Amino acid sequence: MCTLTTSLTLLLLVLAGCQKSAPPTPLTFYTLSATKVEGGQFLDTEHYPKLGYIAATPELSLTHLESATPQTTSPKGSKASVIQVRLTPDDTKKLTAFTQGALHKTIVIRLGKTILMAPKVNEALTRPDLGIALREGPNTQTIEAGLKKLAE
Repeated sequence: MCTLTTSLTLLLLVLAGCQKSAPPTPLTFYTLSATKVEGGQFLDTEHYPKLGYIAATPELSLTHLESATPQTTSPKGSKASVIQVRLTPDDTKKLTAFTQGALHKTIVIRLGKTILMAPKVNEALTRPDLGIALREGPNTQTIEAGLKKLAE
């Protein structure tokens, strides 16, 4: 009986080790709309009340970052922390194309269902480095971990 229990335990450990970990949550980008988007979603959160509408699927989805590094200093007078992310060359080109199409519009950057930022695009983003400001709160560490996972 002891041998059977030991064998089953070892089998479970081997099977558990063979399972693939879940893919990281993508960093997604949407163009915000003031009018309803067919099949889309209305964004209304504590930090972004009555923000507007986004499409059902992101216009840009990034599943890998070259790096995600927390900055040691926050913006002056801010309670936010900043994570510096570096995109791959291919994703930098995709972000440039996306932001060229979104000039003078507000975009929404999310990690999963969490809105990270909703900036207005004044010029196309052409560099691989982005500073993502995170509001201090209960999700800060989870978001930071999610961005770091994209850089693994």
